Amino acid sequence: GFLAKMDFDQFDRLYDPTRGWLARGSYFYSAGGGYDKADLDLRAAESFGDYILQGRIRGAGSFTGALPFYDAVALGGFLNLSGFARNQIIGESLAYGNVRLEKIVGRLPAGLRGDMRVGLALEGGKVNGRYTETELNGWQSSITAYVGGETPIGMTYLGYGYSPNGINNFYLFIGTP
Repeated sequence: GFLAKMDFDQFDRLYDPTRGWLARGSYFYSAGGGYDKADLDLRAAESFGDYILQGRIRGAGSFTGALPFYDAVALGGFLNLSGFARNQIIGESLAYGNVRLEKIVGRLPAGLRGDMRVGLALEGGKVNGRYTETELNGWQSSITAYVGGETPIGMTYLGYGYSPNGINNFYLFIGTP
């Protein structure tokens, strides 16, 4: 098969943007597998003083054939339907969106770098052709409260994700969601 990717990033920071946009997409065609897979992820951020408003829309799935389990799409995990466990909802296609509001509450001490932020995220997502969580029909929602920022060991977040249909999670997340 073949794989095509595109990545346009106009964010002002690599990990913790305050303004800009990002468009990331990929298309995979499996010549022998009888399927293809497309994924599009759009993000934007804008700051208003010490507040940052961020948004994300993502869609993924197959135009031809069914995605095999080993190449399926998934939702669940920090800022990916945070009220569910990482990759808890697996299936053939997905639609996801979130809106985040963050407030810069300080900066790390001298010699270190990055903003420290308190944030709230409202999330919604749907997985069609589910291989797991087959009883979860329709759109799922999640709300997440967190504190985090860029530290010497990378992006670090401490938060809580709630979903009416999920398992609800406390997070200590190190990395980029």
